[in-house]
Amino acid sequence: MKHKQQYMGSSVSSKTSSSDGSVPNTLLETSTTNEEENVEHHHVISMDPTTVLKIKESVLRHAKHYSHREFSELRNFEKSLEPVDFTSALKHPNKNRYGNVLANECTRVILENDPEYYVNANNIQIGNEILYIAGQGPLPQTIYDFWRMIIEKNVSVILMLSNVIEQSRPKCAQYWPDTTEIHKQTDMNQKEQRDILIQNNKEEFVGNEDIIHRFLNVQFQGDQVHRVNLIHFTAWPDFGVPDLTSFQHVVQHVNNVNSPKGSPIFVHCSAGIGRTGTFCLVDSILKDFYKTYALNPTQIMERAMSLKKQRYGMIQTAEQYDFAYRSIATIIGSLAQQ
Repeated sequence: MKHKQQYMGSSVSSKTSSSDGSVPNTLLETSTTNEEENVEHHHVISMDPTTVLKIKESVLRHAKHYSHREFSELRNFEKSLEPVDFTSALKHPNKNRYGNVLANECTRVILENDPEYYVNANNIQIGNEILYIAGQGPLPQTIYDFWRMIIEKNVSVILMLSNVIEQSRPKCAQYWPDTTEIHKQTDMNQKEQRDILIQNNKEEFVGNEDIIHRFLNVQFQGDQVHRVNLIHFTAWPDFGVPDLTSFQHVVQHVNNVNSPKGSPIFVHCSAGIGRTGTFCLVDSILKDFYKTYALNPTQIMERAMSLKKQRYGMIQTAEQYDFAYRSIATIIGSLAQQ
């Protein structure tokens, strides 16, 4: 019996756009936006619903008995990693949003021909592939660095898990322009002579409107246009967990967006460890599941350890860790209903 993998298309509604869906300007003259190339990436798997439900129950049962104990073990494991090498991060304190959330030296993102150029972001390798780049929400003074990284690392999907302001505090600079506008970013370090242009072609609400999909064009001025899908989940509270159904829609939508092979997803919240780590844990475990159609719950803790090795602090609370278990179980279990 065949079921569609739980990366199914989500309903979208246009938020704002021009009357003909385009704006005549520099970026659009060099490249048109074709949303059909960017979304609706479906997968089909064949599994017996009874088997699916058994896997779901196995994950939930394991979480009930072991998730809190495992999280304590993860905290101890993280302490065992100390001292962590943050050499480059400590040289650039003005580029770190929080003084205690830094990019591990061994996995930090290094930009082309400029190993000293620092970005608070880490490559996250799953198996033999860098699937994610996990980083902080950009600061006003690091927006240029952020977009340079996005272009150089060929990122076509950005997942934003925080809001710009939360509880009256700034959590992330707005690094994209309003709809149909173009922003120009200049390197504040004065190392890179080329400006970066960012254009917001269109915004759409997804599902129940707690997800906003922005279609962006980005380019070094005078260079090739790079298309970016900015998927913004607005309903995840800092240090808390979101509604499980809403989060399921986020996972579905991110995986519906076509990403070129070898192109990592950039995932960020504010600090780039709590919400970011939770998403990377859930999404990477699901990707493994869809390759083998099998899941041993012990894989979840092993993956969490791997994430913590690559970016210190990933998954901040026991609540987030338990939520990861429940999300994995729910998304796998939903296959039985297709």
